[in-house]
Amino acid sequence: MNGVVAVTGASGFVGGRLAAILLGRGFKVRAIHRRREAPVALRRLEAEGAELVRADLSDAAEARAALEGAASVIHAAALASDWGTRREFEEANVRATVCVLDAAEGCGLSQLVFVSSVSVHGFGRHAASTEEGPYYALRDAYPASKLKAERLALGRNRPGFSVASLRLGYVYGPGDTTSSYRMFEAARRGAFGWIGSGKSRTSLVYVDDACAALVAALGNPAVAGEAINIVGDEAVSWRELASVVYETSGADGHPRHVPKALAALAAATMTGFARLAGSHDAPPLTPYRVRRSTVEYVFSNEKARRILGFRPSIGYREGFSRAALAWGAEAARDAR
Repeated sequence: MNGVVAVTGASGFVGGRLAAILLGRGFKVRAIHRRREAPVALRRLEAEGAELVRADLSDAAEARAALEGAASVIHAAALASDWGTRREFEEANVRATVCVLDAAEGCGLSQLVFVSSVSVHGFGRHAASTEEGPYYALRDAYPASKLKAERLALGRNRPGFSVASLRLGYVYGPGDTTSSYRMFEAARRGAFGWIGSGKSRTSLVYVDDACAALVAALGNPAVAGEAINIVGDEAVSWRELASVVYETSGADGHPRHVPKALAALAAATMTGFARLAGSHDAPPLTPYRVRRSTVEYVFSNEKARRILGFRPSIGYREGFSRAALAWGAEAARDAR
């Protein structure tokens, strides 16, 4: 694809890695971030030729200025968390998406790829679920806001302006400070394990594989108007995942096990106290995390294979080994 590819959320985990991969593949990259100061990784990309743009994408004028002159945009910016108010999720995930859509159309971009999540399917039994469903009621603000934004985005698809939504599974890998690294830290404290039987499985996708799918969507006419699930080939149980986390992090001891009823009670209590205290940080356990890890949550990537030529290359054992090595190196560097 010719022209500049804009990547929103470039200071985040997926967006930052995506910008680096695009640049490495010879694309002209505009990395859009919201932080006051661009992180070190983005400054390195700037030195390699990426254009850095700071913008608040929930502001229509700033969104338009950020996309002016680009050819396409991958919209990865989002509040991706199980903690926050509905207003915060609406602002970050819905309003910002509308502003980016308006800006992309107004600036004459040819394509927008929306980075969504398989969480829009809701928590319920998923055994190789496809984009056709099943779908369950959304009880949490994050998936509800992502589904609303996705529907708004796909509703803009038309000749001359291609819009696709790629729904990522649980993305992990080096640089994943909000999930993988926290698992490693918890394991080192002897505080990580599984809830209930631990037999429920989840769909993972290594960050580079997720980014490869996003790159494959660029300029691909087959993706127009489509929602596509992006997950690895392997489904892993939470019991097995906990063992891999302990093993790769070098933690002593063994994963802990918490009965589901006790975990649900603890999550409700912790969440209640945290909300009363007005905490900006999530408690160690939330109802979202309990639900996510105690249902079969496995999705099919057949559509991604067919339309994108998606072929996941990193299995979860190797992926977590790579993530743990990066986590250890970063921790050692910070300690110096």
